[in-house]
Amino acid sequence: MKNDLLPSANQKEVQKESEGCLKKYRYRILLFLIVLGLFGVYYNYLENMNELEKMFEDFVHVYEKRYRSQQEKDHRFSIFMRNVRKHEEDEKRHNGINLGVTQFSDRTDDELKSLLVPISSSNGITQSYSLETQGKTSSTDHPAHFDWRERNHVTPIKDQGYCGSCWAFSTVATVESLNSIKRGKLISLSEQEILDCNPKYYGCSGGTTASAMEFVREIGLCTEEEYKYRAADSEKCLRTKNLTRISIDAYIFLPKNETFVANWIAKNGPVTFAMTTTRPLLFYRSGIYHPSSEDCADKSLGSHAMAIVGYGSEKGKDYWIVKNSWGKNWGENGYLRLIRGKQVCSMMDRVVAPVIN
Repeated sequence: MKNDLLPSANQKEVQKESEGCLKKYRYRILLFLIVLGLFGVYYNYLENMNELEKMFEDFVHVYEKRYRSQQEKDHRFSIFMRNVRKHEEDEKRHNGINLGVTQFSDRTDDELKSLLVPISSSNGITQSYSLETQGKTSSTDHPAHFDWRERNHVTPIKDQGYCGSCWAFSTVATVESLNSIKRGKLISLSEQEILDCNPKYYGCSGGTTASAMEFVREIGLCTEEEYKYRAADSEKCLRTKNLTRISIDAYIFLPKNETFVANWIAKNGPVTFAMTTTRPLLFYRSGIYHPSSEDCADKSLGSHAMAIVGYGSEKGKDYWIVKNSWGKNWGENGYLRLIRGKQVCSMMDRVVAPVIN
């Protein structure tokens, strides 16, 4: 007897054809999805590239970049892309700060190092020129917030350019402020004179705040207008006679104590310091910068000198108000808020204060 419940040969063939069609259909769907996915990835890639290209063109315009050829521009664009991706990663690791495009975004790490002072050249100098603090201040009774800018004793932000002259700029910034505090005259003084006329160090190739302070104490400084900055070394000192001379009476290495330093700033005036520098500082845009001890130890590009002109607090975080020399488009209009009370990146190792009696 024929069993109607069993599939016939024709039914088996139809079933095989259906299964084959279904497999083909699934394969086509899978292939379509793969193609669609790849297209999506490609589309996102193009969209990201378009965004990066626009960012780069804006960067070229804002920072007035000039490239000698299209080939050089393409090379700088590839570096720019890598730096943008790196600072996006760094921003995730540093809560509370914003990193972004700065004038350094088309530069390699090796090129960035040329802006900084090698760590070795900024160590071992404190005994050469240090003076006794002579009891200038020892109290810890200082205001919760203090900012010499609010008292009009700080000159506008300057730009050292692609010259390793931070040591001269930070020194001059403190002398300008102290001259204003003590003598009532806020005058922009010449960093270039220190670079050209100080035989103890190497101009754009680096120096120390101690040697710069010694120069100001012994020789004095003329004004920026009289001896303009060129962001380059000269073969000889171009100072002429009958120029303005602004000098200091002494300079002091302060103790490695942030409370003491805060009190000194509030009572006397801005100070200069140097700190170990990592990549995020070069791409800093805003916030309270708090580098980790691991970053300072393992990811240093060199040392950078700046001036502290005040201090404050925000949402329970204490910070220093730091005047930098990388132009007003960097950071918070040229300034950095640096975490206070943590002695990050050896920042308290070389705090120097000018003195005018």
